[in-house]
Amino acid sequence: MSLKGIKGDRKDVDRRLLRLALDRAPSIFVDASNCANIHRMGAGQDLSRLFIIPAESLYRFKPTLLKLRYFAECMDAKNIFISSIPHLFDYDDPVETRAVIEQCWKIIRWLSKQYNVIVGIIPGSVHDELTSDIPRIGGDSLGHTVWSQRIMTDIILKELEQFAKALRVQDRHVYLSLLKQPLKHMGSITFTSSQHIWAFLLLSIILEQQKTIESMKDERLDNRCIQGR
Repeated sequence: MSLKGIKGDRKDVDRRLLRLALDRAPSIFVDASNCANIHRMGAGQDLSRLFIIPAESLYRFKPTLLKLRYFAECMDAKNIFISSIPHLFDYDDPVETRAVIEQCWKIIRWLSKQYNVIVGIIPGSVHDELTSDIPRIGGDSLGHTVWSQRIMTDIILKELEQFAKALRVQDRHVYLSLLKQPLKHMGSITFTSSQHIWAFLLLSIILEQQKTIESMKDERLDNRCIQGR
């Protein structure tokens, strides 16, 4: 597996990490900076496959890391995300704090042998110093990852929303409800790592419509069975 870091402004890094955790679900997100406000992620997200663990104390952070393997096995998750690690609560003992932090990074490196681990890194921090050897994911671009696909999907949906302004009220309501359908399959869309985002957006809408048709067929069949008794 792998160990990578996202380095940059704390808020931006945490936002990217949380979005990646959602897109790559099932995944585990260790929140060491109190950033995991899922209500800011937008409607339609499947949160059932994202396990968020708060850990704002240094003495809670370490045992949390030790339990991640158990949680990952329970969720069948291969991706672990750790938010940027600001000044975690400690007992103001610099020597002890440094020792615990070093132990934490040993655990993180051990986890990366079995899971994909991505950690937020604040420039100039002790964590930046201790992880100088691990690859960094760029601040503005994450390369060939689901992040770029998610951005493209959001852009396409925003453009499509403009069309709704020219529709009649009744048509607009139906049209906007269609645009919400791809959000139910965002994880699957990003999982494909395909450049054909448009095709998967349309297939997501068709899939939801087909599910409705199948449900109506089953309901009609049930009614016929009841009437035939």
